[in-house]
Amino acid sequence: MIRMILATGLQIFVIVFARSVSDSLVNDFHLYFIYIRSPMRILLLIKRFNFGGSENHVRELANSLTANGHQVWICSRRGRQTERLDPQIHFHSFHLNDFKLPWQIFQLMAFMRQHNIELIHAHQRLAIKFGALLSMLLGIPVVATVHGKTRHDLGGWLLRKNLTRVIFVSCCILHRAARFKELRSKSVFIPNSIIPAPMTRNVYSDNLFYIARMDKHHSALLLMLIRQVIPELLCHVPNLTFTIIGDGRKSDIVRKACQAINQTAGRNIIRCLGFQPDPAQHFANASLLMGVGRSALLALAHGVPVLSLNDHHLGALITSANARQFMNNNFVQVSGLPPTPQRVKAELWPFWEDRGRWAVESQLVREMVHQQLMVENITHQIEHLYQTAMFEKAVAKKKVTIADSAPALTAIE
Repeated sequence: MIRMILATGLQIFVIVFARSVSDSLVNDFHLYFIYIRSPMRILLLIKRFNFGGSENHVRELANSLTANGHQVWICSRRGRQTERLDPQIHFHSFHLNDFKLPWQIFQLMAFMRQHNIELIHAHQRLAIKFGALLSMLLGIPVVATVHGKTRHDLGGWLLRKNLTRVIFVSCCILHRAARFKELRSKSVFIPNSIIPAPMTRNVYSDNLFYIARMDKHHSALLLMLIRQVIPELLCHVPNLTFTIIGDGRKSDIVRKACQAINQTAGRNIIRCLGFQPDPAQHFANASLLMGVGRSALLALAHGVPVLSLNDHHLGALITSANARQFMNNNFVQVSGLPPTPQRVKAELWPFWEDRGRWAVESQLVREMVHQQLMVENITHQIEHLYQTAMFEKAVAKKKVTIADSAPALTAIE
């Protein structure tokens, strides 16, 4: 009843407003209220759908959008993430390929027309390239999320120009992208989200964690930790163990290094678990995670302390005092020095010296993460961005008239 009254009030306002403004502006006003109300038909485009930060992001976003009543299609190479999708999501197995781009563009155009797709949200370099071309050819909005570096993910000038909106998960990367003038007016910061999780772990365990895709960057850092950091930590923490989750092209090299350390020590100090559908199920005995991005976010949401660390930057232990800064930059210490064995050990000592303090800090940081990065809140921000992109695209094309849009306003019940 209240919604019907509000809808009637909106229509009266539009009629009165129409007497003092142009027909074009009234048409735009109608369009805006259509797009903020209507369920959307969304295509999430990503090259691969296995283990990784962008893949986890797409899975959670797709599930959340579906829960909010939108129709979602995912177009990607089939991977392990498909098993964790809401059954209502339409998954289309499609292997994006640079060399097949001309032919695949026509295939995707036919697919999108068949399903009446209204908006594309692309992730990863190749998917963003395809999304920009499809937007240009079909005249529908495309949103791109940059999970890595701008120059790598967004390519050349023509591609950046044809994107409707760009999401950055790091404020630092967003600020650096300002040097591209074609991105300045269309870019926004929206952080990664997390599903609230219970805190059920042994805060005094001696188990370090590292979660990542085993590519050349992560494997180089892991080999340094395995060979030069863990052996020295064992001198001070005799019961220390190190758990590694993830797989990839460099998995065999990492496993061999782990086996060598275990054989020397005479026990399984390092465990390589490979791919795990739900890494958080192993957090019951986690004392601390070393990492950035979604791995750090997942750990913090479960009350596990985090040392910000990747192959380029060594940060600090994340506390309630610095958590907001880390959240704004995807948990990367952007001013941090490259990690060395000595620097990593120096950052870890405060944790081992005062475990009680970090038990309290982990709970405080967990509460901050849940308040600010809940998946429902982040999804609403992305939905609003979608609606704005669709509205602006429709206004630019002038495809909808006042007569066409008026009935939609009376459909609120």
